[in-house]
Formats: sequence, structure tokens, C-alpha cells
Amino acid sequence: MIIHRESTVEITAPGEANAKHQEIKALAKAVVDAQTNEIKQMQNWQKEWSL
Repeated sequence: MIIHRESTVEITAPGEANAKHQEIKALAKAVVDAQTNEIKQMQNWQKEWSL
């Protein structure tokens, strides 16, 4: 699941800088922010549950 989220961030991130419309830029930022938070959460779970 982490790899899936990382791929989403990689694909979506350029939209924030390159999109012509502000709505698309905002959407790209929201997706990147949400996916980044989910990645951090899953990485924390990995650390906690691997003990």
C-alpha cells in the first residue's frame, strides 16, 4: 500500500506546479498532502508492529 501511495504522489505532484487552472493545482496539492499523511501513518504502523 505504501508503494501505491508513493506512486500517486509521484504522478500527481507535477500538477501542482504545471496545471493551468487553480482548481487542478489545489486538487493536486490536496491529493499529495493526503497521500503523504497516509504514507507516514503506514510507515509508523510498520515500525510499531514490527517489534
